[in-house]
Amino acid sequence: MVEPSTVQKKSRFWLIFPFVILFLLIAGWSAYWVYAKGQLETGIDQWIADERARGATVEFSSKRLGGYPFRFELDVRDPVYQPDGEARWDGERLRLVMQPWNWNHIIGFAPGRNLITEPSALRHTVNLDPKSAASFSWDETGITRIGLQLSSATALISGELYAVSGLSLNLAPRKESPDDMMVALQWDQLKINAAPP
Repeated sequence: MVEPSTVQKKSRFWLIFPFVILFLLIAGWSAYWVYAKGQLETGIDQWIADERARGATVEFSSKRLGGYPFRFELDVRDPVYQPDGEARWDGERLRLVMQPWNWNHIIGFAPGRNLITEPSALRHTVNLDPKSAASFSWDETGITRIGLQLSSATALISGELYAVSGLSLNLAPRKESPDDMMVALQWDQLKINAAPP
């Protein structure tokens, strides 16, 4: 019979170690996300202040930055934007989404009714479904890609109705020749009552 004092207990280190590493990774990522969110909020508030100082109208009923843990999502309700002396945009909602690991790409959604009022007071209405989006990528030299996806959209421009479904538009400079623009355009259905003004 073996004496109890001579039995060696197995170490539980390798059982606990993966959970400690996981906890440290989650804590580190959360700290980075909170820090980056603070930087984004400061930048957004500074942009609003700068635009207002230049005479632009920037209004909204609410503004919230969230999206933890895998994205930053700015949700603005009842946005209004009008650069000084330019056309005015009134929307129902604006959502801007950015991945925390890609600071050079943003996706924007503006579902619902979007009203554009020209300085002459002429109004145009664009209705977008929630799946419609625009995306922008850039680097230190400027914009490198623009994409527009309209699942379903209607527009009333100068009294004429336009409708589109399944529209995809992508613009990007050619890598070998940055002065050349590559354009890809397709749609499922397009209704044009008159030539746009």
